Amino acid sequence: MTDLVALEFPADPSVLPLVRMVVGGMAARVDLSVDAIDDMHMALEEIFYASREHGKSRCRLMITAESDALTVRLGPFASMHVVDRLAEPTCSLVARVVELQVLPDQAGGVSIFLTKRREASGP
Repeated sequence: MTDLVALEFPADPSVLPLVRMVVGGMAARVDLSVDAIDDMHMALEEIFYASREHGKSRCRLMITAESDALTVRLGPFASMHVVDRLAEPTCSLVARVVELQVLPDQAGGVSIFLTKRREASGP
């Protein structure tokens, strides 16, 4: 079973609690741990602030909950500024706590995909 939520919201930090709530609800459907949810929240916030710094007035997320993974698609981003920011030391933690993919978008930009998988349970 796959659940999908799409959000578009102003690039304003006051909206982040709502985004955290929606992502947390979708993560619960996958049965992610609290630590895994925190990792996803941190990664989303880093990309949110990076996109906001480069003049984006709105953010677009597509959140997909599958049987063992939560994936969040951010974008499309018209320029590579956000991707470049992710390579900086201050943002390099993102790629260590979630699976990170940057893929070309149909509109000529790029989309960023963050995936967090449920930890395998014991034997």
